[in-house]
Amino acid sequence: MNKTVFVVVGAKGGTGKEIVKSLLSIKDENVVSEVRAVVRNPATTSGSGLPTDDARLKVLRGDCSRPDTLAAPFEGARAVFYAAAGRGYEGCKAVDREGVREAGRLAKKAEVDRFVLVSSQLVDPINYYSFIRGFLNTINTGLFHWKGMMDFKFMGEKYLRASGQAYTIIRPGRLGDLPPRGSGRMLAGQNNGSFAPGSISGRADVARVCVAAAFSKDAENMTIEIGADASLAAQEGPEEMGKLFVGLKRDSDRN
Repeated sequence: MNKTVFVVVGAKGGTGKEIVKSLLSIKDENVVSEVRAVVRNPATTSGSGLPTDDARLKVLRGDCSRPDTLAAPFEGARAVFYAAAGRGYEGCKAVDREGVREAGRLAKKAEVDRFVLVSSQLVDPINYYSFIRGFLNTINTGLFHWKGMMDFKFMGEKYLRASGQAYTIIRPGRLGDLPPRGSGRMLAGQNNGSFAPGSISGRADVARVCVAAAFSKDAENMTIEIGADASLAAQEGPEEMGKLFVGLKRDSDRN
C-alpha cells in the first residue's frame, strides 16, 4: 500500500504546528494526501495557526496521556510525528515517558513506517551536571523530585528504541520562532550532549528536519542532535535536507 497519510501528535504546540505546515507545503497529493493533527480538543484549534484552509488537514481528538485515543488516528499512516510535551511533574511523566512508550507500541501495531520523536539535547544522563539540563529538568517539573522532564524524555526515548518500531529521534537545542530557512544551514551530529552550542534552531526548520527524516531511509533507527549555522545558506527541499543523515550511525552501531 502506498501510504500518504501522516499523523502529528501535539499539533497545536510550537514544533508540532510547524511539522503540520511543513508536510502540507508538499503539494503533491501522491506524496501527502492527508495530515492528521491530533489534539486534545479539536474545538480549540480556531486561531491556533494551523492551516485549516487546506482540505488535506484533518483535526482529530487524541490525548497522548490516554493512548487508547491514538489507535484510530494511527491507522493507515506512513509516519507519526510525536511533538507533544508534558507540563508539570505528572504531565511530563504521562506525556514524555508513558505517552511515548504507548504511542510507539501503537505505531508498531498499526504498521507505521516511521515514528519521529522530537526530544531535546542534553536528555542523556551523561549530562547530569549540566546547568542547562538541571534548569530544564526543574523549570517544568518543579523542585523536590528525583526525576524531572529531561529524565522522562530520556526514558521515553529508551522505550521507543525497544519497541521494535522504526524511528528517528531528533534532539534540537535552543529553539526559536523563526521563519522557514531562517535558521541558516541545519547541522546534525551524534554526541549525546550539547551540539552546535549557541546556535538557534527555528521551530520551522526543526520541523523540516523531522519531515525529511520521515522520508529518509538513512535516518532510520538513529538518534540525532541538531543545531544550525546562521552564516550558511539553508537547505531547500526534503531531498537536500535528507543529506543531513548520510554518514550518521544507527543506534545499534554506536558505542
